[in-house]
Parts: sequence; C-alpha cells; structure tokens
Amino acid sequence: MTSRQSPAPEKASAANSADERRLAALEREIQRLRVAVAVRPASHAEEGQPDKGHLLNTQTGSEQSEATPRTPEEIEQAERRAEEARSEFLDGLSDKLATEAFDPSWRVENERTITRLIPERFGSDVTVDEVSCASTLCRARLTHPGSPRLPQDKLAMFFMDRESLGSMGIQLDTRADGVTTMYFVREDEP
Repeated sequence: MTSRQSPAPEKASAANSADERRLAALEREIQRLRVAVAVRPASHAEEGQPDKGHLLNTQTGSEQSEATPRTPEEIEQAERRAEEARSEFLDGLSDKLATEAFDPSWRVENERTITRLIPERFGSDVTVDEVSCASTLCRARLTHPGSPRLPQDKLAMFFMDRESLGSMGIQLDTRADGVTTMYFVREDEP
C-alpha cells in the first residue's frame, strides 16, 4: 500500500510566491484598465467614436491604436502613467474625505459597520487601524503584517457579502505592503 506524501514546504512556499506575483500583476492590470476607462474622453465614448490616438490602418482597413505600447520601454512607461493616475485618484478620495461635510447618522452607522465587519470577514490577521466617514465617503485603514496583500479569497467573499456596505463602491489602495486602505463610496448621494 502506497501513501501520498504532502508536498514539501519549499514547493508550497514557491507556489504561493508565484501565485502572489501573478495576483499582483493582475491587480496592476485591473488598475491600468480602470484608469484607462476613467480617463477616456466622455464625448468619444458617448458618440461611439474611437479614442484619440486611434488610427485607421489603410492596408487592412482595421482600426489600430497609436497609444498601444509596443516595446518594453513603452509598456513600462504606460504602466508608470497608469500607476500615477491611480495614485492621483486615490489621493483625491482622501482629500475629498478631509474636506466634505459630515452626515452624522450615515457616518456613525457606517463607521460601526466597517469596524465590526472587517474583523469578522478577514479574521485576526487583519486589523482595522482607522475608520473615518463623512457624507459620501468612508475610509478604512487595514494592516495585515503577515501578508503584503489582503487574502484574495477573503477579499472576494467580502465583496460578495458586505451587508449594508453593499450599496457602496469600493476602491482599494494597496500602494504599501502590509497595509490596505479601503474607500467606500456612497452611490446614493444625499
């Protein structure tokens, strides 16, 4: 009778590391796509016209983008621009929270919910350091020193079941390892 041995800890660790790198690359791509959609001129999107930078290839008759990076340097530069735009967006959310008026009942209700729900959903490995709400926006600063990013499975479950917070959009600021800032954006503005 043969018995199966569990994989060596080194192999499991290497697999987890490879998964984390792939997840980080996917997160960067999602951020790049969000920025690309956010900065697309509304007039072109509404009229169904191509973005500025699109050209018609006269040989094939197909549309091609002048802005599509082709070389590793262009790709790196495009990623850097997307990351800068994402950082500006997140900094703008922080600035908005600091300057907007407070909705006292909305603030109290959501600060309590966030403070309770995050530890329930993410466990003891994630700590809520700060929760602050105004009238259209909440920010929660989470620390997870055992991992550079929030566990993806728990994050996915949180997105699917976040109780009363489900009516808000969420933006994640993952610029620092071991720290995630969540912005909850009220969609039914007062």
